[in-house]
Amino acid sequence: MKLNERIVGRIIVGYSLALLPGEIVIHTWLRSLWPIELLNNFGAWFYLPMIGLMVGWLIYLRHGQTNPWLIRRWLLGLIISMLLFMWNYAWVLTPNWGSNLQGEEVRVMTWNVRYDNPADTGMIRTIIQNQPDVVVFQELVNAIGKTLRQSLEIQQRFPYQRFISDSEFGILSRYPIEALPMPSLPNCQFEEIKVTLPQQAISLVNVHLPTPIYQVRRLLSIPLLTGFNSHKQAQCYDRFLPYIDQISRPLIVLGDFNTSDRHWHYQWMHQRLTDSFKEVSWGFGFTYPGRAWTVPLVRIDYLFHSAQWRGRSAWTGKGAGSDHQFLVADLRSCPKYSGLNLSIFSSKATRLWSSRW
Repeated sequence: MKLNERIVGRIIVGYSLALLPGEIVIHTWLRSLWPIELLNNFGAWFYLPMIGLMVGWLIYLRHGQTNPWLIRRWLLGLIISMLLFMWNYAWVLTPNWGSNLQGEEVRVMTWNVRYDNPADTGMIRTIIQNQPDVVVFQELVNAIGKTLRQSLEIQQRFPYQRFISDSEFGILSRYPIEALPMPSLPNCQFEEIKVTLPQQAISLVNVHLPTPIYQVRRLLSIPLLTGFNSHKQAQCYDRFLPYIDQISRPLIVLGDFNTSDRHWHYQWMHQRLTDSFKEVSWGFGFTYPGRAWTVPLVRIDYLFHSAQWRGRSAWTGKGAGSDHQFLVADLRSCPKYSGLNLSIFSSKATRLWSSRW
């Protein structure tokens, strides 16, 4: 046996076996250690070498190589890594099984447009192309709001608008809206809007939760990451979750959560409401970073809905000037199920996998 084949075999098995304890650790108290918490946010990317294993396997067999020792280890590595991937991400590969129930439909869009967005016509074009009924914004500054208000296309499609100078939130709607009184919660930004659809009134909660704190020190002018802290975000959830729990109207909660879907903060939301993208779409749904020249690395923008809704479709896309991708979802109401908790009857059977935490 050649030395290089022995090394390759050990690397393949070592990689696949390293994934297993990694997936176990994130379900224990060790997940609160900052290096593990940070790395877990990017957990999907640890499966990227699996593509190399598959390609290498095919190339090796194509060249007529039949070393049984290496083939067994290669196969073992593929099986372990693929099983772990399917355990975590089966929903990524499953087809769109949107609801066919009869009910009122609404298309909702959420977008962190970034505070320094130049607010050019590209933003307006992106909104019009996606044809939403309601759009909510985060990091909306006065200049962007002014651009939207002055757009004839926006005015024609969205007669109901709300932009407040001291708030980073904004909303465009085809239907009447009413801002509801909000409790004062320091460092926790969200607002509830009552939207009156033709057949019912719903609650829409626009969210922008705090970002985790990255602690950086410099060694000879080289920045080194020395800490990762999501405690402020957890404190915000402690205030935010009881608020949405008491809302009785059909509910949509959407916005920039600054939380990956691998984090336990996401699970707190997912235990209460359905993740629209995971329910009816494919792919990882990464939304950040979302600039035209970047590759999104993590999913932090979400659209959740209560049991009175069923997802039909959902998608993400890039827009002018923002460092976030937008998220759009088509929802259909199912009023005959109003008041029942239907989270276990998701239109996608694999949602049960993602609730195992």
